[in-house]
Amino acid sequence: MDSYLYDLCADKKATTDPIVFRTKYGEIKNQYYNFLFMYTDGSKDGSKVAAAAVPDGDDTITFRLP
Repeated sequence: MDSYLYDLCADKKATTDPIVFRTKYGEIKNQYYNFLFMYTDGSKDGSKVAAAAVPDGDDTITFRLP
């Protein structure tokens, strides 16, 4: 079963000190030290859309969306 944590989404990036995010992230990594961490991002430029996923310590997976 897949599960996701949204703990870092509770605070707005524009109004939150970056140390708050780093601290929360460190707490999550310590609590789930034996789990696989997957880092994701996406971008849009005009009509072009792309995404990337990086499993912790592995190669980057990238793809362009139709």
